[in-house]
Amino acid sequence: FPSHDKSRLRAKNTIRVSDLILDFDRLECSILPEETPIPLPLKEAQILKILMENQGKCLSRHDLERYLWSRVKVSSRNLDSHISRLRKRLKGSHVCISSRYGDGYFLQVSV
Repeated sequence: FPSHDKSRLRAKNTIRVSDLILDFDRLECSILPEETPIPLPLKEAQILKILMENQGKCLSRHDLERYLWSRVKVSSRNLDSHISRLRKRLKGSHVCISSRYGDGYFLQVSV
């Protein structure tokens, strides 16, 4: 019988940056080594996914809002609220969401 290795059971839509793993199909992330699932609302999972896929790049508020809400007009505070909650969920990880005034948001990895 084949072994049931955890990494093989992971969905294809899984991204890892440092100690942070995002399973987008399950809308959850986990921080190594514990790997306790942290449930994420869809918008927070989308924010984390685009930041992880573009690690090292600063994404503008405008680009993030366009990606998240496309043509729907939302308050700019809406993005701020999602980022704030996501930052709290990532406490304990080497990965954090940083902002560059006037530029946008990016993932920062500390060692």
